[in-house]
Amino acid sequence: MAEFAETVNEWPGTFNLSNPQHAASKVTSWGIGGKYITSAFKKPFDLSADFSRFVAGPSGAPWEKQDQIVLGVALFLSPSVKLFGEYVHTDGYAPLNFISGGNLDDPAATHSDSNAKSDILMFGANVAF
Repeated sequence: MAEFAETVNEWPGTFNLSNPQHAASKVTSWGIGGKYITSAFKKPFDLSADFSRFVAGPSGAPWEKQDQIVLGVALFLSPSVKLFGEYVHTDGYAPLNFISGGNLDDPAATHSDSNAKSDILMFGANVAF
């Protein structure tokens, strides 16, 4: 799978009057991923990988971008029981809510952090009755 999206105009939320050194910008996002279907233990087994990038500001802005990599596995024990695991790595943090700031005690402050990194390992099961 592949996808691309871009705003037609500059997004007003990417500019903060209290932090004017970063101009408002268009917002883009794109992603690419795939899934390989095989078997393990004589059961259907899926391997998947996905990369996505969200760009919301100019170079150097705390909300410049957020990249995400997801690697996944899924084992189908039966048509209604799936065990799965995912590893998720994010590089950058650019939340859509007040992306450039403006909602804190310091109007120039922002939750966004282009240097933030996160790693998540999760396991679970989907069971339907």
